[in-house]
Amino acid sequence: MGAEIALGDLNHDFSHVFDDITHVVYAAGSAETEGIHEERAIDCDAVMRTADYAKRRRVQQIVVVSALSALLSGTHRLRASCAKPMRMSSNAACRS
Repeated sequence: MGAEIALGDLNHDFSHVFDDITHVVYAAGSAETEGIHEERAIDCDAVMRTADYAKRRRVQQIVVVSALSALLSGTHRLRASCAKPMRMSSNAACRS
């Protein structure tokens, strides 16, 4: 038992990282300074492709780690929030 880091280019096909695995922890994220195109590509499109690739490979569980709005404006304190488990569908729509 253990974990391995799998690297892939999230802007292209990264389905190969799902070969022979049972669980996924998705912990990629974009920086606001990268622009809206890169933000959508990493924070939305790549997450949806992760769900699709995992579903096709019959991955048992996906955990998506997100820091959406983690910093409050003008401070360095983390915003307290409750994480809720959710089912992810590869046909879910991302909000713009």
